[in-house]
Amino acid sequence: MRPLSNDMRGHASAQDVAGALHQGWRIMLEAIEDSALLTNADARVMFANRDAEMLLRHGEWLRLRDGRLHAARPVDQARLSAAIRSAVLSPGLQRQKVRIAIGTAEGGIPCIATIGTATGLPFAEAGLPRPAALLILRDPSPSVDAALLRALFGLTDAEARIAAHIAQGLPLRVASRCEGVAHSTARTHLQAVFGKVGVHSQSALASVLARLPRRERQEG
Repeated sequence: MRPLSNDMRGHASAQDVAGALHQGWRIMLEAIEDSALLTNADARVMFANRDAEMLLRHGEWLRLRDGRLHAARPVDQARLSAAIRSAVLSPGLQRQKVRIAIGTAEGGIPCIATIGTATGLPFAEAGLPRPAALLILRDPSPSVDAALLRALFGLTDAEARIAAHIAQGLPLRVASRCEGVAHSTARTHLQAVFGKVGVHSQSALASVLARLPRRERQEG
């Protein structure tokens, strides 16, 4: 059996490194609770966690065409493409993450995309551009499970439903209409939630609830 040449050994070693790096990025993205993905400057998706894959399959806000991200609305597509290009091609200028709202074609609640530079990506020899764009997508449709809120904080059914609406970013007046109760009643429920959760404002409550597990979207 002929021994491997230095070139062949080097190629095999590079493949091993690339495989390990790819697996590492997949594991890191899966650790992110929201939908997360990496793209190149042309918005071609390189890695996506399971939540992002599910969001893209549903296609309400974003979908894949020939492996590239496309927003449901042209106006959002222009902003999305510009933010991704800036993150990849001008990482020194993109010190702050960019947040954009990506709406649905029907005008539904938008998905919030946070776009930044993934500066820690490996070198191009491993098969990855450097740097790349990291997108974190907050899907507004899954809601905090009211049953979980009742179990964690001892909320009543009514309190848990109001808290779940607040977690989705709805104003209290809108939450009261959703529940079919008076605004004053909703405010009473909210004050009780504040006391049980240990916060003093809606923004603080939303921040706490945002860290809780979210009810998964059902495959349809």
